[in-house]
Amino acid sequence: MMIRHPSVLLSDWAANVELPGMSSPEAALYELLLLSLLYDEVAVQDEVFALSSKLSEWLLRTQAEDLVAKLFDVGSLVVLTHPLSAYPENRLAELASKRPIAARAQYISEYSTKDDAPFTSTLLQERLYDQIDSCLREMPQSRREVGSRGRRDLFGEFGYILRKVLSDRRYRSWVQAAFPGISDAMAADFLSYLHDPENVLRKADEKRRSLTVLRDPDGRPVLNRSFWYQAASLYPRGEAEAMHQLIQTCFAAPFCDREKAVGRYGPALKELLLLQAGMSEEPLNPETLVSVEASIDVDLPLPRLDANFADAVRSVRDEDVGRQLRDAVRRMGQDLDFAEQVEAWRAVSEALAMKVTPFKTVVVRASLVTYGERAIAGAVIGGITSSLLGEPIAIPNELTGALISEGVGVIWDHGYEFTRTAFRQQQVRQQLENVVKFRCTALPLPPLDHKESREG
Repeated sequence: MMIRHPSVLLSDWAANVELPGMSSPEAALYELLLLSLLYDEVAVQDEVFALSSKLSEWLLRTQAEDLVAKLFDVGSLVVLTHPLSAYPENRLAELASKRPIAARAQYISEYSTKDDAPFTSTLLQERLYDQIDSCLREMPQSRREVGSRGRRDLFGEFGYILRKVLSDRRYRSWVQAAFPGISDAMAADFLSYLHDPENVLRKADEKRRSLTVLRDPDGRPVLNRSFWYQAASLYPRGEAEAMHQLIQTCFAAPFCDREKAVGRYGPALKELLLLQAGMSEEPLNPETLVSVEASIDVDLPLPRLDANFADAVRSVRDEDVGRQLRDAVRRMGQDLDFAEQVEAWRAVSEALAMKVTPFKTVVVRASLVTYGERAIAGAVIGGITSSLLGEPIAIPNELTGALISEGVGVIWDHGYEFTRTAFRQQQVRQQLENVVKFRCTALPLPPLDHKESREG
């Protein structure tokens, strides 16, 4: 049984700050509320608020401005801010001590990029900075520096993982299926860049392209995501976009592990497939690939997004039933009947129903699916957007109806337990990813051997 971290990190938001696949601001807010019921902490990287034009438009042009502060009032939302010591100038560090989101935006504008392009904030985005910074001043417990929960060589581990994925032949079928567009020539080029990052700058000179590169005190390029995104931008669009996704995938796993958080994955971000020594490449018998051991539904009422929704959710979180649900989520493993989790869901549903009226009802579906000898435990929320629009919830035929189509996987084990073997059967992996649009997945990383990365 896996014991999960009590935090969930919206790593998919950081992978693409324009929130692909997110249908409406209401759906995004409801998902944050649901995650608040399931985790002690819902973490968002500061760059999401600094860079996302879509988020600023949603929250400030749809009369949802007052809801932002309400989300912080729930008590679960935490913004991961850039460390003060990591700013290259005192003026930025001083600004960040008072206005962390505005400082992060200014830093990116001067020293980095948004994906692979220069960044300049808009007046609408600056309004959002003011609002988020104001919330963080009033509720300092909603802010903590990124990296404060663990010391890892983040960029070193990212480079090691990227090198492993591009060089180990066992990853080939997974890369081709999950990141179509990365050619053999591009993979070979990136392996040379990992060996000597100055090769990226030589490539840029050949193409007469100017890159924004942050250098360390010794004059070496800082190998952050901005650097690798710009390296990918030197290639045709299809190849560049595929490499962008792979870069984010290889970065998110060690980042979430360092933050002691479950990651969230979706259209913009896939779970890392981390193969281990001795894993076989022999395919399983297709007739025994997937079977459903248990699938139980619970109705969950959601409060209207009005002045009282934060009070209702915060109240339930603070009650025994709320704490018991979060504890049950962390212990969710391979129990065939989900008795503890279902009981906890029902208790929270009853508590919410007593506090909010009127409300919308969505379905929580807890399922245990086996893939060969691997067990996949998951709880999926279905029909968030459909309920808001008054449309019926679609239940697919795939996997014997164990999951809900286009659902939100609020607890999901398939990233680690499933994809380690699913590289042999890519079609099944893609089925699961298509059925569960957003997935909260724990990816515990084993110790990584940086010696191989440095010498390779």
